[in-house]
Amino acid sequence: MFQARYKYRVYPNEKQRKVLACTFGCARYVYNWGLALRKDEHMSYAETSKRLTRLKKETEWLNDVSSVAVQQSLRDLQTAFVNFFEKRAEFPSFKKKSHRQSARFVQTSFELEGGKLSLARVPGPIRVRWSRSLPSRPSAVTVERDPAGRYFASFVARFEPVKLPVRDERVGIDLGITHLIVTSGGFKSGNHRHFRGLEAPPSGVRIGAFRERRKARTTAASSV
Repeated sequence: MFQARYKYRVYPNEKQRKVLACTFGCARYVYNWGLALRKDEHMSYAETSKRLTRLKKETEWLNDVSSVAVQQSLRDLQTAFVNFFEKRAEFPSFKKKSHRQSARFVQTSFELEGGKLSLARVPGPIRVRWSRSLPSRPSAVTVERDPAGRYFASFVARFEPVKLPVRDERVGIDLGITHLIVTSGGFKSGNHRHFRGLEAPPSGVRIGAFRERRKARTTAASSV
């Protein structure tokens, strides 16, 4: 079995958007708080997790949203550090409100029923636009809001890969003029000439066009 992410557009109502905004803010706050601690005091995940319990007592508004989403933000920070130390990513950076906002929920804090998504501490089910079915019950879901204000739900689910039959055949490929690719089986695909209009003109062409426009403006000004 393998795991994969399945992303769908979701449409929360006004009340749900307000609660999600608070959840995103709390998750972002805890992530940045944990990052600052680990940078300044070189703490481990276990130590920051213990500090979080005390932080929630001192910062009451962190208790207004799902505790799972808040805890998962620390786990996401731990994953970011692991990826950095294993040279798969850069050093973790602080999250900004103007960027993509997200919060992660695990099995105990979300439910799928009647084709809708229910999240802990979020009032009512959220409508989901299912572009494809899930292969199994998801183990986690990340709800996110992009800078354009759109909401998405990214589910983590396990699937069994389909094994394709092995065929002992060989295909020759030729790069042609009329067609981009021509195979020995007769398949033809594309023509690179259709993409020429999308290419940026050479720098000399752009400079020449600028000079022509400047010359035209100069001529028009002198004739007045």
